[in-house]
Amino acid sequence: MPAGVIERQQTMRDFHALGGFPRVIGAIDGSRIPIKAPVDDEAIFVNRKKFHSMNIQVVCDANKRIINFNVSNPGSTHDSYIWSNCELRARFQRGEFGDGLLLGGNLQYKPSKCAKIIAACLLLHNRCILMNIPNPDDYEEDEVYMEPEERGHDGAQRVLGRQVRDLLVHNFF
Repeated sequence: MPAGVIERQQTMRDFHALGGFPRVIGAIDGSRIPIKAPVDDEAIFVNRKKFHSMNIQVVCDANKRIINFNVSNPGSTHDSYIWSNCELRARFQRGEFGDGLLLGGNLQYKPSKCAKIIAACLLLHNRCILMNIPNPDDYEEDEVYMEPEERGHDGAQRVLGRQVRDLLVHNFF
């Protein structure tokens, strides 16, 4: 999410330039990601369309950069429940984003764009293997579901991450 007044104002200007949306600091949507049926609590992962999934909540900025996410909910969880119980909503209620708003609704990409996003994830997966970055299954459960801004990354890792991302974008998109 935009950090500070200056970044928040720039994000608002970006959304206004994009579609005339005033005061918007992010676009939010939920998506159900298909998964293998789990052994434990199998029923809570079945969504309204009758397949097993996780329900993720994602917020992006006007440049389609993901700025917040929540990946801790089974497929049967309604989007409104996720929003009502997430840390991001609590931050809005505390006034951390001033008069900023989130734009919600159906924010789907075209299939060609989805294919590029999926390809980027696959390439990042392989890059993580090459760099010996542990599989998320190897982390403790609490670590996996922390909000991105709560994670303690050092500056060198952040710079390396940006370099890898920029290289992938440059070479494949």
